[in-house]
Amino acid sequence: MRTGLAILAGALLFAANGAQGASLTNRDASEYRLRIVDLVVDDSGEPATQDIVISANENLDGICLDGCTVALDDSNQLDLDGDETVYIENGSFVIDR
Repeated sequence: MRTGLAILAGALLFAANGAQGASLTNRDASEYRLRIVDLVVDDSGEPATQDIVISANENLDGICLDGCTVALDDSNQLDLDGDETVYIENGSFVIDR
């Protein structure tokens, strides 16, 4: 269920803006909790924040369309422009630009 919600969230972000967005793949055997904070603010003036779980070997496409910060289990943070390919390997982010 959580995997489906994560994919749905990514798909909705993709559809809303019509942009490519970043790709994030978990290459580890463990699932991770991610916090995604968009650089674009919502109607309240606050950045939109999503908490999602990415399962082992799961891929999310179309995230961070207008740039965002992605935090992995509150320890590793990564700023994305929205066009990167990112992997989680051994509990850390790896960027393939």
